[in-house]
Amino acid sequence: MGAGGETITPGAERAPGGGGQWAERERLPRVEPRPGIEVRVVSGEQMTSCWIRIAPDTELPAHAHPHEQIGVVVEGAIAVTIAGETRRVGPGMAYVVQGGVEHSGRTGPEGVLVVESFAPVREEYLDAARRGR
Repeated sequence: MGAGGETITPGAERAPGGGGQWAERERLPRVEPRPGIEVRVVSGEQMTSCWIRIAPDTELPAHAHPHEQIGVVVEGAIAVTIAGETRRVGPGMAYVVQGGVEHSGRTGPEGVLVVESFAPVREEYLDAARRGR
């Protein structure tokens, strides 16, 4: 929730009386940061969580950001590389990437649906959701 209790997640509903919000994945704007990657964002004041669907055989290039990141695989699988170590992560498995650490990924033929959470807030994801892209 933003200052004054307004909903900060586009597509979410403010909880009665403020202090929270409700969101359904399919009602949230779809953000496509690159071809083959669909992100649906929900955010509070201090953290952001996203449903991320990544198409089969998609490469996520090595990158780093200041946000701590936790990913939980819901469907499919992804090979995640963190600081040079690669592991296949499937349903019921998770990974944690500390802020500033280089990481990358590659989906296999089944693609993946992962829920990722970031702290602090991923402002660029929220801005893209507000713009609807």
